[in-house]
Amino acid sequence: MTNLKISILCITYNHEKFIRQSLESFMMQKTDFDFEVIVGEDCSPDTTREIIKEFEQKYSHTIKPIYRDKNIGVMKNLIDILYRAKGKYIALCEGDDYWTDCLKLQKQVDFLEAHDDYVLCAGKSLKRDGNDFHDFWSSQTGTITFKDIAHSNFIVSNTVVFRNIFRNNESCKMSNYLQCALNGDIFLSLLLLMKGKGYILPDCIGVYRMHDGGLMSKKPDREKYSRALKTRNIIIEYLKDIKADDSYIKDVEHGYLLMLESYLNNNMLTEEFMEIVPKHILNRAINNYQHQNEQLRSAGSVEGLIAERDAALAALATIKRSTSWQLTAPVRLLGCLVKGDFHALGNALTYIKKRMGKNVINRNEN
Repeated sequence: MTNLKISILCITYNHEKFIRQSLESFMMQKTDFDFEVIVGEDCSPDTTREIIKEFEQKYSHTIKPIYRDKNIGVMKNLIDILYRAKGKYIALCEGDDYWTDCLKLQKQVDFLEAHDDYVLCAGKSLKRDGNDFHDFWSSQTGTITFKDIAHSNFIVSNTVVFRNIFRNNESCKMSNYLQCALNGDIFLSLLLLMKGKGYILPDCIGVYRMHDGGLMSKKPDREKYSRALKTRNIIIEYLKDIKADDSYIKDVEHGYLLMLESYLNNNMLTEEFMEIVPKHILNRAINNYQHQNEQLRSAGSVEGLIAERDAALAALATIKRSTSWQLTAPVRLLGCLVKGDFHALGNALTYIKKRMGKNVINRNEN
């Protein structure tokens, strides 16, 4: 290959039902440059390896499989093939997903070649569950920044093409942290967006497949939320380790707060999650939640008061299940909220502040 421009990276494990469609979608690409396909086959017990060998024989100059002698796991598999990529650009697609646009790579490479200040180019994707197709995540298109993804990750990894930043020594520390990330897609996107802007094409160029054997697609919500929180912790640790600008850390922490706000509003902030979240972020989330409830009270609307009462009842149920906080007295006080005793709620939250040893609630005592 004299004009190798892009490396397509595909990690796969137990994908015998899907890997053929994935590989076919790579080989249907129409480009004016050469590309390589590196497949990390993670010692699948099914026939995934045999199917890959069929394509390897047919496209021996393009498809370059890595057959593992033993299973090494998703992130180690991905990081290994990231460092094997020789292309100027890298495209990602796991073995159970596939592309739908034969000009996908050409469009994305053309964009990045024409815009040096952009580090990645993605597109829209469909989500497939059996034979049902739905739009996947955000419909946002156009330019995106680190802040956008730190607040809410809407990049679908199987649509991404990015500049190969794994061809230099500075990526060694980065890969150590990446290996620990449970949700590697958002970590990788943020690492890239520290180096430039991103662009989301308006075109639908791929399909993300939902199935029982998928990495995350049909995992219990509790497991998904836990992984998301732990990944945020790893990202913050990495940013602090490399002494990144404070603005990056603030953006990631703000995204953390948005996640916790959603958990609080939907009564999902369990004791397990509280133990994962750094205390200073948890304190801010509780402060923000209390402030929002105070605004509802100030509005004096019947709907707001009813909603607040229902939220208090849900919070009461959560606290009753908690063993580490041991809020016996505040449980009784929170019960007073149902009767409209908001002063009692303030006392309960003050008690929480004392139990955590932090300034969780900042309010003036009358």
